[in-house]
Amino acid sequence: MARSNAFFVGIAAVGIMLMPAGSNGDYVSRKGFVTLEFSDTHLYDYTHIYPMLESYGLKGSFMYVTEVSDLGIDDGGGWMMQEIYQAGHEVQEHTTRHDHMWATHIDTVRDAVTDWIPYTFADLATWDSLCERSMFILDSLGIENVLGWGHPGGGTHTTVPGHPEWSWRGMYNDSLYDLISTKFPYAMVGGGVLPQTAHLNLRGHNCPDRYPFFCVAHNSVDTKGAEEVKTALADAVGGGLWYLMQNHVRTMARVAKMESLLAWLETTDIEVLTCAEGWQRIAYGQPDPVANQFPQARMLTDYDENGKPDGYVGYCLWDTTTVSPVDSAKCMMVYGDTQFYCYGPELGRNSLSMWVKSDGVPMDTMRVVWAKINFDGAFIGDTVIVVQVPPEWTKIDSSVYSKFVIDIEDQVDRVRIRLLPDHPLYVAYPEMRFVALAGVDVGETKPDGMPRLTAGPNPVRSGEVVRISPARNVVVYDVLGRHVLAPKPLRSGDVSVIDTSRLSPGVYFINGGHAQQGSVRLVVIR
Repeated sequence: MARSNAFFVGIAAVGIMLMPAGSNGDYVSRKGFVTLEFSDTHLYDYTHIYPMLESYGLKGSFMYVTEVSDLGIDDGGGWMMQEIYQAGHEVQEHTTRHDHMWATHIDTVRDAVTDWIPYTFADLATWDSLCERSMFILDSLGIENVLGWGHPGGGTHTTVPGHPEWSWRGMYNDSLYDLISTKFPYAMVGGGVLPQTAHLNLRGHNCPDRYPFFCVAHNSVDTKGAEEVKTALADAVGGGLWYLMQNHVRTMARVAKMESLLAWLETTDIEVLTCAEGWQRIAYGQPDPVANQFPQARMLTDYDENGKPDGYVGYCLWDTTTVSPVDSAKCMMVYGDTQFYCYGPELGRNSLSMWVKSDGVPMDTMRVVWAKINFDGAFIGDTVIVVQVPPEWTKIDSSVYSKFVIDIEDQVDRVRIRLLPDHPLYVAYPEMRFVALAGVDVGETKPDGMPRLTAGPNPVRSGEVVRISPARNVVVYDVLGRHVLAPKPLRSGDVSVIDTSRLSPGVYFINGGHAQQGSVRLVVIR
């Protein structure tokens, strides 16, 4: 079909490239962003949501049920989705009928089967035919280069009267993953990881064993008030996360909530991207791997104006009256259990530092607790550090407390940091920095006059050659810190080449070989 090259066309159209490297001494702000996703193609998507998005200059992602929906072809609504697509919004394939032929039945079928829903029990051939049917419909409407597939939602209700209960067990079926991965560059599935947002980190996503699947945050305006959604969104963005705001807009009450949220987004500098743009940023827009990448540790914003820095939960207040210890730093008062998360900390050794000051107590104490959490949300282990807090501003870091350095292994998805003071005290400018990344020691700056390491093309398809300059002492590591090869210098001596046919697809780090001050580049092999 005409869709076979959609993956590469979509990438070329947006001009994907890796972000330029920066000095480790500079703070790299890595805020999260939000996607406005509208599921199941209800009539309000065309009559209200689409015009509102246009009025605010925003683009949404619409999960299109191609046959039976308000905008489906069976009801003559295809032209409306066609218009939304032509206005620059993203269209995702969301199956032909959103019915339970995608599901696995809980019980044995007790009733006669209707003519239009065969009981396939998540049969791979049926999945394949359904995808092809939707692709044909999309092509016939001129909706090209559809990059995303949305798993139909579900529950234990039934769409066919008298039929047994069913559940969406297909979303945990590796055969389905394999099929969808051959047809779409990315896919959205429900549930799985809490909070249900995708991670902005070098490892790329929150379904590590099921790439390119991402989890979605279900029913944002369906079940939550506008203020509740604002706080959830603000905390996710403050934590450096992609907040996938999935909505089923089928009432005027939900339209009103969405309009309130769009007005609020206009007054903030929160970035709004489509799902395709979000996927591309995670897959190809990684920051410099040796730069500081933990904006959620600092007190940067309070978008929802709830008196707390975005990304922090528990008993704390953003204190705007206390004089900060460092120019441009902000501080908060901690008076109980305050928590924040470092999502997707990169592999290697990471160090925490912060400024602390007691509230008039000559020498107070605070417990700082690291807790490692895996991709299933289970605790791997924790570390407790008892910190002495004097009455004047004092910076504490790994030079004061050795346990302020934490090692991140491959199974660690995020780190929860808890601040537990005995009495109210002040905290300013928490910050995470790399000590060593995937076997590469990280220096503060590169020596003056040293040429910056370059690598290209990047990303690169498996089997192609990556050219590296300068060529002196270059080594390549995988994400576990293992030395995988040394590139072969060309005759000129200024350029090395990597033969990617010798490497598996994935993320690799190229070290310029200058010890503590070595230049490091990241290369993605697809």
